[in-house]
Amino acid sequence: MTGSPTTFLLLLICIAFTVSAQTPLAADSRTLLNHGADAYQNSNIIQALTEFEKAIAIDPNNVYPHLYLALASMAGYSPGEDIEFSVTSGKRAKSELQLVLGLDPRNSTALNAMGLLVLAEASAVLGISDSQRPAKLKEARVWFLRAVTADPGNRDAYCTIGEIDWSMTSTEITEARAAEARANGGAQETSGPIANAAKRRELSARFAEAIEDGVANVRKALAIDPNHHDSLSLMAGLSREKAYLSDSVEEFRRNMEEADDWLAKSRATPVDPSERTALRQPLPPLPREGPAMQRISVAADVQAAKLLRKAEPLYPELARVARVQGHVKLTVVVDAQGRVVNAQLIGGHPLLVQAALDAVHKYVYSPTMVNGVAAEVVTQVDVEFVLTAPN
Repeated sequence: MTGSPTTFLLLLICIAFTVSAQTPLAADSRTLLNHGADAYQNSNIIQALTEFEKAIAIDPNNVYPHLYLALASMAGYSPGEDIEFSVTSGKRAKSELQLVLGLDPRNSTALNAMGLLVLAEASAVLGISDSQRPAKLKEARVWFLRAVTADPGNRDAYCTIGEIDWSMTSTEITEARAAEARANGGAQETSGPIANAAKRRELSARFAEAIEDGVANVRKALAIDPNHHDSLSLMAGLSREKAYLSDSVEEFRRNMEEADDWLAKSRATPVDPSERTALRQPLPPLPREGPAMQRISVAADVQAAKLLRKAEPLYPELARVARVQGHVKLTVVVDAQGRVVNAQLIGGHPLLVQAALDAVHKYVYSPTMVNGVAAEVVTQVDVEFVLTAPN
């Protein structure tokens, strides 16, 4: 198959970033990162930035110097403030996070940080119009969804997805209730759903799915931490929104009782001292010092025989409509536990590439042992896309 110009460009991009995220840190780089981390902990952001920049000069292809510089830059960013240091910090944070994700596309810290940056932009009092906020919130939501895909144990990301769903639906529901209160001489109805049936149906058609999705994500946060104050409070807020859009007084009362239960639970739990959506985030620990993990190349058919769990790709709708099918060939890195930690494109149609990458990252292999020690593996994977005959 002859590759298109787009395919060739994707290949060049992937080649440019085919550097392992687990390249061992140079000793001097590690020392600089530790010094910078101490400065960051003591709120000396300027010194931290300086140390992290020096570490990048020594170790430009290692994830950690770029990640540390990105997080320190985030701490100096104040969305909406037209101050040179703040604006520069925001731009540098994004560019460094993009470099991290080029080296390690599933780096959950970087994905979460990108979500926080965009969410902060959406929440800024200045510098963004009301018409821009929904798009920013949706963009932030996508980053947090990628974060929980990379790290299903990320309680805060699940909670923040639910918070975005709530914030994107609550304003208009509140405004509808306020409009009814004004029509009633200022008394807000508390014993039933929104009385205007047409308005209620319109809001329900637009927001019910988002509210349910918010509930589902906050429940995932509570499955990780049943006593998470923010998640319990959000469940109360989302249950109230369901109540206001209820089709009957009985359904309204059930949802309000549920909201009251969640609120009581939140009041009985301590507020988490960590600031979930703050731009100042803790630095992840550096990898332990020691020899690099042994990495070996394994033939595709040999590694395929070790596959324990295979995920079938979701056929992209655009590719289906365009009747595009074929193979996507990838080079993958499998860690010592048998999980795919990196995947780079060799060739394939651009419309199929992302679906192939998403599927392969869910593969699980049995570990490969070398002299009794589990080793990393580099191999190739071929993902096939075949269209079924139309009915």
